[in-house]
Amino acid sequence: MIIQCANERARKGLFMSKRFKIGVITDSFLVPFEQALDRAVEVGAQGIQLYVVNGENVYTSFTDEKVARVNGLLKDRGLIVSAVCGDFGGHGFQKAEENITKIPASKAAAELAVKLGSNVVTTHIGVVPEDKNSEVYQTMKAACKEIGDFAASIGVTFAIETGPEKATILKSFLDDVGSKGIGVNLDPANLVMVADDDPVQAVYTLKDYIVHTHAKDGIMIKKTDPKRIYDFFAEGGIEDLRMSDYFLEVPLGEGKVPFDKYIKALEDIGYKGFLTIERECGANPFADIKKAADFLISVNPEIKVKKIGFIDYFLDEWHANNYPKFIKDIAGDEFEVAYAYAEIDNPKGLTTDQWCEKFGVTRLNTIEEVVEKSDCMVVLSPDYPERHWDLCQKPLRSGKRVYVDKTFALSKEIAANLVKIAEESGTPFFSSSALRFATELGKVDKNDIVFINSRGPGNFDTYAIHQIEPIVILMGSAVKRLMSIGSGKYESLVIEFEGGRRAVMSHYGWSGVDFGMTVNYSDGRTQVIPQMSDYFPGFMSALCNFFMTGDIKAKHDETVSIMGIIEAGNVALKTPGDWVNV
Repeated sequence: MIIQCANERARKGLFMSKRFKIGVITDSFLVPFEQALDRAVEVGAQGIQLYVVNGENVYTSFTDEKVARVNGLLKDRGLIVSAVCGDFGGHGFQKAEENITKIPASKAAAELAVKLGSNVVTTHIGVVPEDKNSEVYQTMKAACKEIGDFAASIGVTFAIETGPEKATILKSFLDDVGSKGIGVNLDPANLVMVADDDPVQAVYTLKDYIVHTHAKDGIMIKKTDPKRIYDFFAEGGIEDLRMSDYFLEVPLGEGKVPFDKYIKALEDIGYKGFLTIERECGANPFADIKKAADFLISVNPEIKVKKIGFIDYFLDEWHANNYPKFIKDIAGDEFEVAYAYAEIDNPKGLTTDQWCEKFGVTRLNTIEEVVEKSDCMVVLSPDYPERHWDLCQKPLRSGKRVYVDKTFALSKEIAANLVKIAEESGTPFFSSSALRFATELGKVDKNDIVFINSRGPGNFDTYAIHQIEPIVILMGSAVKRLMSIGSGKYESLVIEFEGGRRAVMSHYGWSGVDFGMTVNYSDGRTQVIPQMSDYFPGFMSALCNFFMTGDIKAKHDETVSIMGIIEAGNVALKTPGDWVNV
């Protein structure tokens, strides 16, 4: 239920990705496939483009066993297939006699893409003629229509790589084909080097078709007919044509592709897919590709996966066990729980080493290491808030974004001192109950509330925050006093606010009662929330947004006030029937 809601919320845009993904073409490393996957990880890629026309991974070699093996290799490294390259060479789809074999092969490549978890097949189709009535144009159109319709039927887009013609001509062709399974793999360097076209304007021209892009740079040295260039690629040796006389591929940032404007254009059209590095020359492919990845990060810092560090009393507890998956469900690969530190092993569960191995997280031996290596941090210890004072000292002095799990502190004084450390150190942080982000809470009218009756599971010791925080959000933090009115194991407290307004909160243990409340107003209205919902997805969305933007989700003074209420509540529970001032 939680995971389904999380995915739904992510789709609704409560957490909006701002980051492109880096891809690489494995063949560009010029090493065996498994080594190429390792090098992809080393350069910081999240995906690969897989060449399946010939070589080690030719599409005809993929038995069910090989598909499973390759998917396993990808999963082990946290990689996905951004696209399958199904470029069968020659004159693309210009010749009907060649299309007899190329069309079935292209369909097979699309089917393989699905098995490998991808929905894009890239290819060159040849130079699109400007004359729509020409035989070549009609042949290409028929082939692309057939392949595109087939691709669409299995959830794949057949992406035509830019370069042989200007973007306006390609768009006109795509419109004419009219297939939902035909799109664009935008290669900005090809447009610069061969078509003499503006890659930035091409993004806007082809915006409805772009499903994949290449990150490549180049220079046009001498302009010539693009058909002459692509005929040479198709046939070879037909004349003494030296490519270096006409264009030159160069490292990213050193050519004529204006990457700052190009990336801005991709952002403008809402593209959030892969920038797949294609390096087709260079003596040291790994160094060139690594340099390209570093360049992409430099012009678009959000492209980098943000590494989260966990700091806990012990790690094998519900929050540490579930947060990594919840974060991934909301943010995909925007964030990675990469590092973890724990003071002790769980006496009744997994050791720290076992937990780290289970979740694929690197164990660090000191909090200092977590602070140094992480982009942002979560201080956990949800059931042992008394450890927060020690666990928070270095994170809250780090200047990096920190979330401190519930319950922030067991006294108002400790909470205020922790806030002071963070604010004096310029560290953005917040602490909150997940219930703050319940869907229903945001719909409650906060004006003129005189009484709230709140209920929930658990006990006051560990779950008070989940009722007190929603009450304070609705009624404010001007609390005067509390009284314990429960019986036996069923803890219940009256909270009195300024002006005589009151709230009652009751804990029903683990009897199946969920969080809910009744809200009463001075004019006689009543609003009933039978059950709070979507609070964990809402919380995770807010957490990821905070890590991305630094926008604090709970005011510090409100958090300190809530801790004061909890402190007074613990005293009240020891003296039932007596008022305890806050």
